[in-house]
Amino acid sequence: MLVAIYARHSTDKQDTSSADQVARCIQFCADRGWTVSHIFADEALSGATMSHRENAKALVAAALAGEFEKVLSEDLSRLSRSQSDIAALYEKLRFMGIDIETIADGTINELHIGLKGTMNALYLRDLADKTRRGLRAITLRGKIPGGLCYGYRTKHRLDEKGELVRGEREIHPGEAEVIRRIYSEYHDGAILSEICEGLNDDGIASPRGGTWSISALVGTASRQTGVLRHTLYKGWITWNRQEYRVNPETGKRNCVVRPQSEWLRIPVPELAIVDEDLFDAVQRMIEDRSSMRHIRAADAKARSRERAMERQRKARSLQMKTGQTGSWFFTRRLRCAETGHPLTAAPPGYYGSRRTALWMIPRETIIVQGLEALNTVDLDTIRTFQETLSPDRQRHESAIERLQQQIDQATDEVKALLSDLGNRTNRPVIRSFLDDKEKQITNARLQLYTHQRELDKLIFRTDLANESLNRWKRLLARLKHDPSDGLSTVLVRTCINRLLVHVERNADDEPVRLWCTADINVPELLKLNTAIMPWDLIPEPWSRAATVELKDIPKPAKAKAKAKQKKKTV
Repeated sequence: MLVAIYARHSTDKQDTSSADQVARCIQFCADRGWTVSHIFADEALSGATMSHRENAKALVAAALAGEFEKVLSEDLSRLSRSQSDIAALYEKLRFMGIDIETIADGTINELHIGLKGTMNALYLRDLADKTRRGLRAITLRGKIPGGLCYGYRTKHRLDEKGELVRGEREIHPGEAEVIRRIYSEYHDGAILSEICEGLNDDGIASPRGGTWSISALVGTASRQTGVLRHTLYKGWITWNRQEYRVNPETGKRNCVVRPQSEWLRIPVPELAIVDEDLFDAVQRMIEDRSSMRHIRAADAKARSRERAMERQRKARSLQMKTGQTGSWFFTRRLRCAETGHPLTAAPPGYYGSRRTALWMIPRETIIVQGLEALNTVDLDTIRTFQETLSPDRQRHESAIERLQQQIDQATDEVKALLSDLGNRTNRPVIRSFLDDKEKQITNARLQLYTHQRELDKLIFRTDLANESLNRWKRLLARLKHDPSDGLSTVLVRTCINRLLVHVERNADDEPVRLWCTADINVPELLKLNTAIMPWDLIPEPWSRAATVELKDIPKPAKAKAKAKQKKKTV
């Protein structure tokens, strides 16, 4: 009978275990006259899963290829301690007609799979519980239950029995100075990249021996890792922050953060490297910067969506045929300055209203006079509009002041509570209260940032105003060259509230001069500095008569009747 032997041991401390298992299995086969065809061994690998054991996978592959008739192991736990893995392996081998036999239990059947599989799984859980209990006991005694941390070194000391005391640390003077430097620079306002650059320029090695990076300083917020978050630097051991769980499909260990109510914090003032007040101040700064970064990211995402929607709206509005109704910059904007009535298209090429004294005004006249009126817009126009926004500015300023007071008050309440409670902050009621306060502070900061952004828009900035005016002038130059320019027409029309037509008359009520004034939509005009522009080379000016001949202004019906009556009288 062809037999495949499988052996496994879990740790490096059992480095001879696999060889001993193989030797015992070979002797077992020799006593029964079996032939050993394959030997598979996985060394220093856990039996919790088979997915990461290459030789266990090779065993299954060889079995499926029919290369042996029996699998022999010292004990069923050597194959796997996982209930699901051992059951799956048993089903596969039984399908191929291959038996599993162990020196401890003989030929394996369903009863062994059920009972021994359950016992092996319980052994793993019991082992994990005992390990965790031992680590907790070490932590409660003020010892470090893990490896070396940057800033410390192992303290070698023998107990009364002459045995080495494990878990004790002492401050490493050189690394401690680096930690104090990092905390001091961050507290003074330096950003993380500047701190890393300074450490690297000075040739100071990071905790892993390479160059410093931002992740080495702040780590992960949920796990409280990183030099600037490590509570041991202020004299507190924090244990039980996370646990590792094995993914049953991949066999990989995944880190899972435990609730903060399960964290164990033990004071060790002799290991403090930085002052506790400095440490707490740095944590508040990290939280503030992180909150503002998230707020800015969310706000930038929202504004990006708004800009995309605005571009879509403009693109749809620009899908218009020039030369038809609605294609002029003054369309639906013309008004009589005296009566306020709209002036609409009369016969083709003329504008007016029978309800006013303005009638049959040529389109060319309105274009020339309208462009001259629009060209009068300057910085004073924008500054005058900004002065009318004083109530809005005061409203945003008062809101910012009120929100800042709320943030300061909530922060002071949290500080006072933490100062009074000390180490009793893990209680559910207190954690719930602190979480509510954190949400209040975050919401207040978001509102404050929104008001600040709106306030910034209301502040007069000469550089932005000049940029908008330059674009405005270039648009008007394009319209002067080609009044039917569709894109320029839409952009200019958006910035106009009304285009008022004035007429000056003589004593006989006859028109002697016509001109236009513009009511500008200043907020839309200021948006031109970020709008998409169809810039080409500025064309040659579009030449039309810059003055209006009186003969080009037809007289209204009443004026004509009066003129005829005068002639008859004369």
